[in-house]
Amino acid sequence: ENVYAELLDLQASGQLDEQVDAWDIVEMVDQRYHALWDELTGEEAYRLYTELAPDLVVMDITLPGASGIQTLQRILARDRDRPVRGDSGGGGL
Repeated sequence: ENVYAELLDLQASGQLDEQVDAWDIVEMVDQRYHALWDELTGEEAYRLYTELAPDLVVMDITLPGASGIQTLQRILARDRDRPVRGDSGGGGL
């Protein structure tokens, strides 16, 4: 099972909704999966994405440099099937 499948299970059980933010998601799955980078620019986040191809991308939309929205758009342009979630600090988008 991968992190995305686990998050789908959490969502189906009602434990994951639009009020859950990126840090809540990390806390839910960090015991079994760990790939967290903090304090990145949009460019750095995209570079890491291309190098590591994670199962799921959860990103703050207010990254310095290229915004999180721009970075998520680049990721989806490269891999339309990649599960992504933008976070505004006040809940997911």
